[in-house]
Amino acid sequence: GENRDYFGVESVLVLRAPETNHEYELRPQHSKSELFIGRASANNAITPDIDLSEAGGGNLGVSRLHLSIKYDADGEVIEFYDLNSANGVFVKGQRLHPKEVRILRDGDELQLGRLVLWVAFFHPGNEVT
Repeated sequence: GENRDYFGVESVLVLRAPETNHEYELRPQHSKSELFIGRASANNAITPDIDLSEAGGGNLGVSRLHLSIKYDADGEVIEFYDLNSANGVFVKGQRLHPKEVRILRDGDELQLGRLVLWVAFFHPGNEVT
């Protein structure tokens, strides 16, 4: 079967908030450092790479810096962990321990506080014909 945690150089990570249909496209393999997901706030100079404010992050318990994702080129996988957020990160309903590094998989359901994100990997150029 297919390898659901494989993420190549061409791949695209799509996070979708089903409640609001906001979609966020990321290419973490193009970033030298980790990417931060959270919500921007007026009185905070630190802005996350992905701002979940529009998807209702403020009301749903998303921290300013909530989740870190980083591309591991050797393993061709995406790693993620909870940045000591107030309301936690859940994968398939299971809460992560702070700083516990996990591997993101195609089809995962992430929850940041009470905000749900669906995870999809797209691999251009190797679609099955």
